[in-house]
Amino acid sequence: MLKIGLKPVGMRLAQTRPRLSAIRLASSKASNQNEQVADVSKMPLKTVPVLAKFYVPPELLKAPILKWFGLIRRRMFLFLVNTMQVRRFKSETKLKVTFNDWKEEAIEKFVKTNKVFANACNAPLEKRAGIIEDGLRFTCGQFMEGILKSRVARFPVNYKLKWELVDVMTNPKVEGFYVIPDTNDASALIQLVVNVTTKQKVTVQKPGNQLEEKETISNDHLVYGIDPFSKEMYFIGKLFPSGLDEGVHPDPDGSVADQLAFSKKAADIFRSE
Repeated sequence: MLKIGLKPVGMRLAQTRPRLSAIRLASSKASNQNEQVADVSKMPLKTVPVLAKFYVPPELLKAPILKWFGLIRRRMFLFLVNTMQVRRFKSETKLKVTFNDWKEEAIEKFVKTNKVFANACNAPLEKRAGIIEDGLRFTCGQFMEGILKSRVARFPVNYKLKWELVDVMTNPKVEGFYVIPDTNDASALIQLVVNVTTKQKVTVQKPGNQLEEKETISNDHLVYGIDPFSKEMYFIGKLFPSGLDEGVHPDPDGSVADQLAFSKKAADIFRSE
């Protein structure tokens, strides 16, 4: 079985060893002896999708009071997992963790993605896919690029779309830091979950020059793939808050089809929950 594995955290906590999910790219019927692990350090970063359903803390005040203790405990555990992941990454690579630079670039790529998508929607149908591909070549992952091409092809040809970022209402916050190892179990890539609340304005021009404007406040959990050695970074997906009873560690089980379907779903940043 060919798969991409995520590095386990290297410390024990309450007699458990934190595990991260793997995305399997071949038959799950293969024996352990014949199992092969894809070396992500040899893959173009753009082709690596969201590899797991990383834990996103649900909003505490929206949960029943009886769930608060469990949710607070999971938030604390997530903080410990992130801390240990950062510690191991720094120890193995001797590189600095440049959170401020990554968060700034994350917002830039988020804005560019939305603007290029809107511009593509306004172009003739036959040119839309090319605008997405050229405009987001160094911005979005391959899975997201494919989803955007599919969506832009369905936008009505007699409509116009404009997207604006009105305000970044909260400082971007790193919710998840996950190290992805190569076949030697050495830190190779990072997947970062960034939480940010923004005010966005969408203007749709309908036939007859009818304008429909809508401002929304959106709290998003955005996922980025990072090569800390080459400094490459791609916007690869979006997650929603985890369920009230979901654990911090992604479920490593599931079929190949299920895991690939999740990666594709996570790449669709315009989907509803």
